[in-house]
Amino acid sequence: MKTAYTIRTIKDAYLVLEREKDLSPRNPAVNDALTRLVKALSQDFTPAEEQCILSDPEVRRQSRSAIKNLARAESEMEYYWAEKFCENNAITQLDLENFWYWENYQGLVDGETPNFPKTQYQANESICFVGSGPLPLTAIVLNQKTGTKITCVDIDPVACDISRELIGKAGYSDRIEVVCADGADYGYRTHPAILIASLVPNKADVVTRIKETAKTPCIALRSAEHLHTLLYNPVNEHADVFNSCTQTAKTPYDPKIINTTLFYHVPQDTKLGRDAALGRNAHQIWEQKSIGGSVLSFDPAL
Repeated sequence: MKTAYTIRTIKDAYLVLEREKDLSPRNPAVNDALTRLVKALSQDFTPAEEQCILSDPEVRRQSRSAIKNLARAESEMEYYWAEKFCENNAITQLDLENFWYWENYQGLVDGETPNFPKTQYQANESICFVGSGPLPLTAIVLNQKTGTKITCVDIDPVACDISRELIGKAGYSDRIEVVCADGADYGYRTHPAILIASLVPNKADVVTRIKETAKTPCIALRSAEHLHTLLYNPVNEHADVFNSCTQTAKTPYDPKIINTTLFYHVPQDTKLGRDAALGRNAHQIWEQKSIGGSVLSFDPAL
């Protein structure tokens, strides 16, 4: 039975994450468990089947303690692939397409691209991607599909160094820039559009900072729906930080593409004071009922 198998797969994966010290793709046990998890959650389910899985008491209990391990596994996977790419003197398009979930990135960005502003970017302007990490595939695919310069922002200096090396070896240094900064402190004046990665922990602060420093920006936040909320924390579309924003679009749910993306427009002269924003619960931007963790992209062929 599909539902029972999926529940068992979720529980098994969480136990492996709790037991294993090495959560990288180098660990066959982790690879196997997480490959089966992602594959199981990417099937078509009826609403009743979804509810049965999401309401399982053991799934809910295990997921609460698994979030940090899931995030760590995601990070380990990105470092593994970024370092593997950077072993080459030059990185070709074919190399990039050998990434396990390249097609997922393609489908994800395909759905996002039509919703970014169709304005003529000035020479000093770019689309900003917050939380880009060491593996800047979103930035590369977004540049390929829009022809617009991309600025990657990440708080981790090691991730930024690896990302710059990868971008250089792939031939994108003139089109993609990497800035090491906290997205909650960065200035967004030169970015008509900003995309926030799902694993950025302080989304509320980042959105507030965008409102303070950008003029009528488009803000896109990667989220998740249905059983994919077991892989990513979904964005709370009704959080206070969005009160002065207009939701303009949401990419459609596809069980084969792990994320959905929410798009907001910020009207001119909308400024939220940072002190006021920080007085709210920053975690409000995620659904409190969520039992999700972080996305895990492992080779389904393993």
